[in-house]
Amino acid sequence: MSVSSRRSLHELIEALPDAEIEAARRALQEPLERATLGTLEDAQARVERRLLEAGQLAKIPRREDILGRPKTPRPRLSGKTIAETIIEERR
Repeated sequence: MSVSSRRSLHELIEALPDAEIEAARRALQEPLERATLGTLEDAQARVERRLLEAGQLAKIPRREDILGRPKTPRPRLSGKTIAETIIEERR
């Protein structure tokens, strides 16, 4: 971009009211966020595909499968907590 084009853009931006500048910022930010998210999702998909090919995954988990999984209850342990044990040992 030439220097004169940059100056023209700066002049146009300076003439805009704050509300329009904010609207333009939001309009530009949304596609950038979607592109970044898409890149992260693509990276995750590549990792999952490689794990599947290496035999480390039986199938690639879907988001619905992960979110719909039943919660497994935590086992109840008897005795003192780790924090209590550490505090006693430090005394």
